Amino acid sequence: MSKHQDSVEPGAVDAACCFDWVSEQADRIGAEAAQVFADNGFAVVRKLFTEQEVAAWRRECDRLWSSDEITDPASFRVDLRSTEDGGRVAERMDPVIDVSPLFAELARDSRIQDIVRQLLGDEPVLFKDKLIFKIPGTVGYPLHQD
Repeated sequence: MSKHQDSVEPGAVDAACCFDWVSEQADRIGAEAAQVFADNGFAVVRKLFTEQEVAAWRRECDRLWSSDEITDPASFRVDLRSTEDGGRVAERMDPVIDVSPLFAELARDSRIQDIVRQLLGDEPVLFKDKLIFKIPGTVGYPLHQD
């Protein structure tokens, strides 16, 4: 159990585990976040991306969601999920960076890479990429750990 776990309300994040991203202080923030991660199992880095970047990712999700691949039942990259009314809907696109230059760029973003490198103490390697759509009315997953 982490040293902060008893003091954090469910859904709340201890302020000591949060860092605001300042690119000129990336090494210091990364080192502090790595220590908090080691102590608590998580660290929150706020303001890492701009509102414009997040808006671009939303537009890209909309583009991918409306692509022909999503509606093609023979597509190898789309998984279906059951709905509460017994139907089936596209839920996941996997892999995604080969069809989305924007998400490929995000996966290689130095802001992420630098933080992960400090957290793990090694060079990060992308193992898996996917885009999961959380559709209202779909049946949820049982309790699990990724």
